[in-house]
Amino acid sequence: MSAVEEQEEGMVRLKVTDRGWGVPPEKHEAIFERFVRLERDLHGTNRGSGLGLAITRQLVEAMQGTITVESSGISGEGSTFTFTLPVAPPGASEGSEY
Repeated sequence: MSAVEEQEEGMVRLKVTDRGWGVPPEKHEAIFERFVRLERDLHGTNRGSGLGLAITRQLVEAMQGTITVESSGISGEGSTFTFTLPVAPPGASEGSEY
């Protein structure tokens, strides 16, 4: 897994890449819904509740951000999840909209 952080014009972008199974393109939106799990697993079993990415999307959107996934769905090529969040402007005080 690797992570890269970039900043530009009031936004911070974090890209997290793994080398796992990947996500088929037709499932890119569905994986952010509650209780959605991909059927593939290294040991032939389903692990997890299917809530992690749904909760992540809710948190990111609560901070006025976005989350996307890039993946071909080919095993071993993995996926890249990109979070984009606004950065508080200089001088923003606690309790402001940021």
